[in-house]
Amino acid sequence: FHVGSLIALGAWPFIITSMGWRLGLVLPGLLGVMMAAATLVVSKSEGKKPMETQVELTVLKNKVVWLSALGLTFSGGSWYPLTQFGILYLNSDVDLGLETAGLLMASMSVGSVVASPFMGRMYDSAPSKNIFITTVNAAIAAAITAVSVKNVAVIAVSVFILGVLYIGVYTVYYLIPLERVDGRDAPIAIALVNSVQLVAGSVLPYLFAMAAAGFGYWLAWILLGAVSSMSLVVSSRIRFN
Repeated sequence: FHVGSLIALGAWPFIITSMGWRLGLVLPGLLGVMMAAATLVVSKSEGKKPMETQVELTVLKNKVVWLSALGLTFSGGSWYPLTQFGILYLNSDVDLGLETAGLLMASMSVGSVVASPFMGRMYDSAPSKNIFITTVNAAIAAAITAVSVKNVAVIAVSVFILGVLYIGVYTVYYLIPLERVDGRDAPIAIALVNSVQLVAGSVLPYLFAMAAAGFGYWLAWILLGAVSSMSLVVSSRIRFN
């Protein structure tokens, strides 16, 4: 996923500036069709598994699962406005070229790829899991707010750190429910966490765009940081094993 984001954020600005928007839109569409075809072939080779005749939905009453979904929504949801508006912001307000802005934003995915093998292990070995996730949540809110500073060095450091932190919250908030539900309910728990944050992910860019259009990018980033900080309230309600 993050390798794909790295390619998209880093390479597409070059394609758009050199070949135009049309080809920049056609190529992702063609790649999407190819990926769908590959997925279809792989899924057919797996064969069909017998359907469960009865599924326990007690996971829907599990408080920790819902708290994990909300925590990921607030802390990880800022990823969507950042990836969708970051290049535009750097190009229009920070006066970076489109290609340079794309490379800077791609550094976020570099941070995620680098940190991916380590974040789960850091969570498992943390003396206090509550302090670990609280620190990550607070750092995300601070880094998002720092993007409002129109300084290339500050933004570059913040974006890379956000890549490291995002992989942390996306790992941890999916792990937490798995520690609290039965194995057969794990797919439902993961689907619930994923669906809640995806719904929020479809709303946050629209709200961010309204804030940026009405008050400017600087305040929109600050407000997004405030939204991210709400994850601190959510994580404080989770009792870790």
